[in-house]
Amino acid sequence: MGNSCIAGLYLSAEELRELHDFEEDCMDELTRKRIRKQKGGAEDSFLNTLELTELTSQRVNELLQENCSLKSRLCDVEARLDIIIKTQSEFIDALTRRQKVGFSSSNICPLNLKR
Repeated sequence: MGNSCIAGLYLSAEELRELHDFEEDCMDELTRKRIRKQKGGAEDSFLNTLELTELTSQRVNELLQENCSLKSRLCDVEARLDIIIKTQSEFIDALTRRQKVGFSSSNICPLNLKR
């Protein structure tokens, strides 16, 4: 069945040359499309890599800014803690002095009363 169709196909030399030219043109076009697709794929891959790199760079910058902000806040907290420690020490010293003065006064009074 397939052979009867092929057997009925006869081309002149000119038609055969045109058919071969057409076949070559089709193959050339197919090759160009494949090359474009491969290059396009490479360009897409490059663009994807570039985009991911840019996003990563932005995230790193955000993290650096956040790090600086946290360091600044930590310095503020440390400064406040230093003030609290200093104030607490002054308070304890004042309380200790007052107790000593109060203790000395209470010791003096009874002694004065005994005399």
